[in-house]
Amino acid sequence: ICLLQVGWEKCQPGYQYTNYRSFYLIHFVKSGKGTLCINDQCYTLTPNDAFLIRPNQLAVYAADQETPWEYYYFSFNGEMAPELVERSYFQNNGLIHHLKDDKLYQLIRDAALNIDSCDIPDIYGLQHLFEFLYQLMPPSTAISEANNETTNSPQKYLTKAQEYIRLNYYKPIQVDDICQAVNISRSYLFRIFR
Repeated sequence: ICLLQVGWEKCQPGYQYTNYRSFYLIHFVKSGKGTLCINDQCYTLTPNDAFLIRPNQLAVYAADQETPWEYYYFSFNGEMAPELVERSYFQNNGLIHHLKDDKLYQLIRDAALNIDSCDIPDIYGLQHLFEFLYQLMPPSTAISEANNETTNSPQKYLTKAQEYIRLNYYKPIQVDDICQAVNISRSYLFRIFR
């Protein structure tokens, strides 16, 4: 996964933009208002609204004539991007989410101002991308986490095994390494994968 762009725009009244790109693009409305049209539906957006444009999705957005918006944006792509989006407030094809504060704006602004002067811009960008995405993740409840910890379902072990493989695919891992990481026997791992 990588951060592709980060920036902001203080739009002129009525300024309109048509977007059709091959990456994920998230905007955060800092002030003013505007409209977003995707899939033949239009939405009015106001401060603290975040909106997502998915890859290869035609979107038209326009600043209000009276109070044009100022928005901050970042774009990203990569193999993990769809999974991260599905874990966010934008899951199930969601397009818009209202955030309780403007912390996302502050993070985007700071990254945009500092990324070019950083010694290692790609790592700096990744660090900030994960901070941006963290702001867009729904809080998990203690009850559901406790329930997940107490259940020893095959699906839980399967998910943990897949996660271990995904995070360690570049190493010469063995089946026994997976079993040890998930804390199950080799035969049980074989059965749940089958």
